[in-house]
Amino acid sequence: MANSTLTRLTREFEVRSPGSAPDVRQWDLLDRVGCAARKGLAPPGPVDTDRPALTELDLVSVLITPGWFPAALVETRRQFAEELFPPVDGLTDQLAPLKDLDPAQWTAEEAALFRRSNYLNRQALAEALGTVAGVFLAYSDERTQDMARHRLVRLYYDSPRITIGYARLGMTEDFEPAWVRLGLDLRRNRIGGVPYPDQSDAAVFFANMAKGRRDTVLEHVVARMFLRGPETSGVNSPEVSAVTSLIAASVQGIPFQRLHSEADIPRGLEPGALSAEAQARISDALAARCAVYTPVRPAL
Repeated sequence: MANSTLTRLTREFEVRSPGSAPDVRQWDLLDRVGCAARKGLAPPGPVDTDRPALTELDLVSVLITPGWFPAALVETRRQFAEELFPPVDGLTDQLAPLKDLDPAQWTAEEAALFRRSNYLNRQALAEALGTVAGVFLAYSDERTQDMARHRLVRLYYDSPRITIGYARLGMTEDFEPAWVRLGLDLRRNRIGGVPYPDQSDAAVFFANMAKGRRDTVLEHVVARMFLRGPETSGVNSPEVSAVTSLIAASVQGIPFQRLHSEADIPRGLEPGALSAEAQARISDALAARCAVYTPVRPAL
């Protein structure tokens, strides 16, 4: 291991449901090579070993729920997260005089306070990310149940849902914070359904499509409301969601295309429009039997 370089760190989830084959989902905590290089669509770039692979602010909060999310849990999680703030603020005041000192000059007590502060900050951020994921699930369930009643279908969850809140820190060449990326990832959000009597079976399919559209927009709204990141001077906190890209393409008059297989990529998109990384990720989604709705070329 002494001569090894960490290039990828992946969390794998295996979901088992009665009567169904195991469903394996992956989520990369770290990928310094890239999906395109791993698929042979682009040469692997150099790995900057001078920079840390992960920092203390690269956090992930995973929420695994068996079905509908109880809205009351949002308040419980929020209260727990808020209990961490007073001790964090107290330690911040105590550590303020250390900012101008070399860490080598810190006393053992000061170093212990710094470690305690880091621990509580990470706990508070992780709980906040989990709370935001809970807010999304609660709102999504409320909207989904209301939509199902109007469409005369009964929707239900028969296997776990996996929702991820994450924080990523980027650095400048001088290892100073450059940006903080915060977001949500609906890693598994599958729902089943049955139509009301005398309703067509297609009603469930269209209800699923409507839920997917609503959840995409809701993910964007929740990200804008809660995941803007700290107001730090010189630190850019980009907003990351599918809706952001769709709005930008629409404003620029770029048409959209729906892709159903890898053969649709060269037919439906402008030549050379996709980066190798985007093509690799779209190919993965299509291989998983997902339809991809995308602009024919990237928005500027």
